[in-house]
Amino acid sequence: MSFDTSKIKLHGESVDVHHEDFLKGDLPANLAKLADMLATAKLDLERSEVLYRSWKATSTNMIADKNPKWAAWRITAALEGEDMFLKYKEGICVQQHAVNVLQGVFEAVKGRLHQ
Repeated sequence: MSFDTSKIKLHGESVDVHHEDFLKGDLPANLAKLADMLATAKLDLERSEVLYRSWKATSTNMIADKNPKWAAWRITAALEGEDMFLKYKEGICVQQHAVNVLQGVFEAVKGRLHQ
């Protein structure tokens, strides 16, 4: 992978973002496409965060119900030791990466457009 290409996920599909391609040709159309992709990435990020928060609340309650005398730190440690914790956190990181990449390319195209 080179620095002018980033691999991201949008709606669960792997997408190669070729930065230089967006800086050529019809810049307003490229900006519109990037805006759409960025909105999708932000939606995916929000969905990932909502799924994580729902899982966390449900799992925290289950652990606390089974272990009513446990301190909060111990419940948190048990929760963060779950495989699903890592799965959800990784998903959030992947989606945040997509937002960051698309935001950077969007700003670069916008800057080129306004030169």
